[in-house]
Order: sequence, then structure tokens, then C-alpha cells
Amino acid sequence: MVLKGHSLFYYVSGTGVKVTPIDSARFKRQNCFEICHPGYRPVYLMAKSEADLNVWMSSLTSAAMPTTPDRKMLLLSGPVDHLFDTPALEDAVPYKRTYYFRQKVAFSLPRSADLARSAADLFELNERRLTTLCDLNNYCDAFPMILADPQLYVELLHAIGCYIFRPFQALQSTSPTNIFVEEPSADESSSQLGENPLDKYSEYTTEEQHWGLLSACYDLLLKTIEHIDKLEKHVRKDFFSLRFIAQLVNLFKTPSFRERQVLKGVLHRLYYKLTQRRSAIRKEIAHSFYEYIYESSNHYGVAELLEILGSIVNGFACPIKPEHVTLLEKALIPLHSTPAFVSYHQQLAYCMIQYVSKDHTLFTPIVRGLLKYWPVGNSFKEVVFIVEFEELLEHVLAEADFDHIALKLARRLGSCMVSDQFQVAERAISCWNSPSCLRIMNEYEKVAQRMFDVIKPFLQRAGAQHWNVIIQQKAHETYTVYYNMGYDNDDDVATPAAAAGTAGAADGSPASAGAADAKLLDSSAKTEESDPEEDAASSAALPAGAAGGDRGDRGDTDDEDTFEGES
Repeated sequence: MVLKGHSLFYYVSGTGVKVTPIDSARFKRQNCFEICHPGYRPVYLMAKSEADLNVWMSSLTSAAMPTTPDRKMLLLSGPVDHLFDTPALEDAVPYKRTYYFRQKVAFSLPRSADLARSAADLFELNERRLTTLCDLNNYCDAFPMILADPQLYVELLHAIGCYIFRPFQALQSTSPTNIFVEEPSADESSSQLGENPLDKYSEYTTEEQHWGLLSACYDLLLKTIEHIDKLEKHVRKDFFSLRFIAQLVNLFKTPSFRERQVLKGVLHRLYYKLTQRRSAIRKEIAHSFYEYIYESSNHYGVAELLEILGSIVNGFACPIKPEHVTLLEKALIPLHSTPAFVSYHQQLAYCMIQYVSKDHTLFTPIVRGLLKYWPVGNSFKEVVFIVEFEELLEHVLAEADFDHIALKLARRLGSCMVSDQFQVAERAISCWNSPSCLRIMNEYEKVAQRMFDVIKPFLQRAGAQHWNVIIQQKAHETYTVYYNMGYDNDDDVATPAAAAGTAGAADGSPASAGAADAKLLDSSAKTEESDPEEDAASSAALPAGAAGGDRGDRGDTDDEDTFEGES
């Protein structure tokens, strides 16, 4: 061993090393201890204080414990059942606490020999492991400095990973009607994991025991993340590797709702505490979205990941980086096209609003994406799309944000106003009469006049021919508002009803009124094909770097973006 500064470096095997305190009567000095190794002369050291003595002896005792070649677990020979009787840390001397803690971690590890045990023996063994994991949670609260040992930290994370990282069965159904089914019923769970082998009449089944083990491991993981600042900053990211991050995000595919809620808190804290892995976490979340959109049908976890991403986007620095814009365009906007959209539309809309509030120029690509994935024929999704668009309108700050998509948007909302589904028609008409839309129509008169010319025939048709009286009244009110604002160039026509009456009076028959409406709609529909110049202008309106490819991961450096949970 070599003592360099305040650090002690070992270049010999620690196997067989004994560290013991020395009685003050022997050296007539306080805080002395002895390091003995077979075949070598003993080494005597003296600490500055009793606290320093405990730190030295704890580190040396821990370093003398043999580990496997990958240094992820203790190297033990023979059965490990006797480790359950390891003394409690409250009753141990301070320098032995790390030693006993690592032994308890080793006992709690699931092992391949468990497969040879009977159901009753395995159930009883898991009960002892659950008790040990609960004790480890209590020790982390009572003795938080114990997590400053790097080797203990590695072994604890390895034990946690052995429990929580597991595969999930593929979903058999992709029907949107099943999107709110979160967990199997109690009968199905009992049939999958079995009854209590010790007491078939007990309500405490192997399902509850399995969740108890998972819950204890997640609590331990939260504590390790909370106390990661006790480790040196330059080695923190080594404990949470890229593989660990990918496995953690992949756990959101579990059908268990309560587990996804726990995972959401874990990933929140990890993003907040470990700044060097923020870029990797965002990349894995994006990959999870890509897999759901283009490959699999497992929608579990999308809502929770979007909720986490909403907090992340809320802390983005301005101007927004190109990699964040790429995440928006390639992952978030396509999420509007999936069958299970209704299960996460609130979280997705929040992310969209956060992006636009950070950079109002992103309004154009977001709305263009909404128009691209517009759910024609799905009335519920159409209402949700209209509501999301109405919320986005609040963040329009320049005419250029609205100019390139104004006509396409007006045509789409105009067709919604004459929909036979009265909720779609009502929501579309209310959108044109909303404070946000009226503000835009007042501020940007040039583009507003072009939009009104498009929606005018739709308003007239809704006010004169819609089967629902409420829709007719709302159309009359909206038309009157825009007429009073001076957008209607025809001074002889003040309301949709007057327009229908004037057209019918030309030949004395109601059919003429319908023909006039049809002519107006036809003239508007002829412009439905995209204009090449408009498309060129639309692509030019994208912010710089928005259409670029994936950027490199700068995961080795701190991310300067803030986080919603930071104080």
C-alpha cells in the first residue's frame, strides 16, 4: 500500500487482511489501529480523531472483502443463508457498519440456486430477503454516510438491478378501447404467480411479496440517487452507465400502473441529480417514443414519460438547441398519429405548449404536424386537436408564425364547422370566437382577411343548414363578430341567414340558396391542393437546425438546462 496525501492506495490483495483498533494502554496514544496481513509485517497507523479513525478502519475493512472479477458483488463460497443473521448496524461498532451492510446486500441478491428450491422454501427465503431490504432502507436513512463507499454503492446498484430489470410480455391487443387497462385482475395475478405456499387461505400472495421486493428496491434506488453527491463528481456518471439508463427507461413498458408511478419519481430525481446523464436520459426517452410509433404497440409508459419530458422542456434554456427541436419534430409531433393518443393527449399537449412558450417560431411546425395527422372521421380526437390548437394560439407573437399555414388551417377548421358531429362543429366555431383567435385576427389583419375569406362560406353553411340549432346560433354569433370587425366585404350581407335568404330570393326557391352555398364551398375547395410557393415558404420558416439529423450525445459534460424540480 502507498499513502499519498490523504489517500491510501493498495497494490496487494486485500484477502486475509485484518484491521483492529489498538488499546490506548499499548501505545499510550489515542485513535491507533493495526493492519495485519499474513506473511507481512503489521502496519500501525494513528488517526487524528475518533471520527477519522472510524472512517479509516471502515474503508480498510471494506477494501479487505473479496469481490467477483467484475467487482459487482461479494465473492462468497458455500451457502449464504447464514448472512441473514448478520448483526444489525445499530448494534455494530461504527467501523464494522460498511462490512455488515455489504454482507446484507449479498444475502438479498437472487441467485440461480433458487430455482432448485421448493415453492415453500423460496417463499420463506424471499420473506427474509424482503426483511433485509427493508433494513437496508432504514440503514440508508440512519447512516447516510455509509453510501460514500464506492464499492458498496456498486454492489447495492447491482442488487437493485437484479430485481427491477426484467422483460415484459408482449401485448396481444392494440385496440384503443383497451388503453386504460393498467393491470391484470387479482385472479389473473394469483394464477400467474401462485398462491401463498405456506398458507393457501392467506391474502398475502406471491404477487404481494413480489411487489414488496420491487417496492423496497425502488426505495433503495431513490436513496442512492439522493445521496449521490457523497461521491466524487467525476465518478458519479460511471455508476449510472448508459446501459443502466436504457434499462431504467425500458421499465416504463410495465403494465403495472403503480410501478410506473414509482419509476416516474425515480427518473425525475435521477435527471435532477445527475446532470452528466441528462442528454442520455432525453435520448432514451426519444428512443422509447420511436419504438412505440414505428415498431411496437406497447403504449404503457408513454404518458409518464411525456409528463417527465414536460418538466424537462420547461427548464430548457432559450434559444432552444437544435437537438431539442429534433426531439419535437421526430418524436413528439408524430405521437399525435397513434391509436392510443387519447391516453396521453394531456401530457403531450403540455409538452407542445412548453415548446411554443420557449420559442414562438415553433408554432408553425407544430400546427403543420397537427394538420398532417388530423384524425378525419374520429370526432373525439378532432375535438382534442382543436382544443390543443386553441391553447397554442395563445403563444403566437408574430404574423410570420401564422402566415405560412393560415389557409390550410382555415380550410381544416372550416370543414370541422360544418361537421355532422355537433361537438366537433361547436368546438371549431368556438375556436374562431375565442379570445386568442380574436386577438390574432385584430393584430394581423392581412393574414386574417385571407383566413376569413376561406371560412366565410363554411360559416354561412353552418348557420343556414346545420341540423343542430345551437350550432346555427353559434355560427350567427361568430359571423356577426367578424362582420362588426369589418372583415366581410359584402355590405349587403350581415348574417349567414341573410346570405341564405338573398340567394333564395333570386329565383324564389330554397334550392338556389343551397346552390349558392355549394358554389362558395367549391371555390374554397379548389384551393385545397397545396401551393408550391406556400410549401416552399413553409419549409423556409423552420428555425435553423430544425430539419437536421440527430446530434451527437454530449453526455460527458454537464447540461446547462435547468429542471422544473430544481430549487
